[in-house]
Amino acid sequence: MPIVREICSRYDIFFIADEVLTGFGRTGRRFAVNHWQVVPDMITMAKSLSGGYAPLGAVAVSARIRSVFEDKGVPFDHVFTYAANPISTAAASEVLTIWEEENLTGQAARVGEYLLRQLGTLKEHPIVGDVRGLGLMAAVEFVQDRATRQPFPAEKQVAKLVGKIALQNGLITYPGTGMADGQRGDVVSLFPPLILTTPQADELVAKLHATLTEVEQLV
Repeated sequence: MPIVREICSRYDIFFIADEVLTGFGRTGRRFAVNHWQVVPDMITMAKSLSGGYAPLGAVAVSARIRSVFEDKGVPFDHVFTYAANPISTAAASEVLTIWEEENLTGQAARVGEYLLRQLGTLKEHPIVGDVRGLGLMAAVEFVQDRATRQPFPAEKQVAKLVGKIALQNGLITYPGTGMADGQRGDVVSLFPPLILTTPQADELVAKLHATLTEVEQLV
């Protein structure tokens, strides 16, 4: 990220950070870019901004961009039909208050580190090629051959199968495919709530172990 920031600054290119999924504590920092101590020119945000209680999105701009409008005396017009919706903004105001009061960013950092360690035990399953994550945002990648990282054939739909069996076991996951070459490459992503506790993290991992044991009998 620091290299991207340096290149963008050198050639006067906007550095736009898409924090729709990663913002507001998800990765254990307020925004994911904070891990690398870089300041983007624009940040897009949504989802956790209102905690899912009301639809809301926003864009933050740097002082450098804002100053251009100020210097020219031009309004920064970005008004749309549903801008500043009172219900959505009221929900966001309360969500952000709770987020600060309960230090959910710190919670995500602490429990996320624990969760990632526990998820590492999934590597005892031969179909698990990789486990990765940051804060309370993690992914488990599935491969046909761990030594070569050869992905499963696309028609096997392994990620979808894992998602289906996990749901039967009481766990919601986010299956994804095409991560290797656009067609092959199976991953399930995990986005537990920021209030996740360590016992709940243990329960999550246990259900994944049981799920993968079942899947291995089918693939």
